[in-house]
Amino acid sequence: KNSAIIMYSAYLEEHIQLELTKAIREATIQNPKDAVDFIGSYLLKIVEDDAKSKQQEIINATWAEQDKELEIKLKEKEAMIEKVKAELEEKRLKEEEEERRLKEEEEKRLKEEEAKKAEAEEENADDTVNED
Repeated sequence: KNSAIIMYSAYLEEHIQLELTKAIREATIQNPKDAVDFIGSYLLKIVEDDAKSKQQEIINATWAEQDKELEIKLKEKEAMIEKVKAELEEKRLKEEEEERRLKEEEEKRLKEEEAKKAEAEEENADDTVNED
């Protein structure tokens, strides 16, 4: 019987004593007409508040997990954007290089045509001088 009382006392101390003490203290301060009803309501409010607190913790944990998932997705999208930007920059540089190469080829061709034209004019001039 003694060990049962010790176990009961330990259980009360661990699980109920703090809340029950608060309820009794508040009943003493408030001095309600029905102290038992007051203490019971006070304890029920503690239980409700605890349930709300646990529910809020679950919600907060869910939000934190969703935030992590969204952050990962955001980083993946940012990486994809950077990859596309790099690919576009590479394509732009290749196009510029190709444009530069074509321009150089065109300039070379025009110089060659001018050289041929000048050579032809020089030959015509020589032929005109020789005919005289």
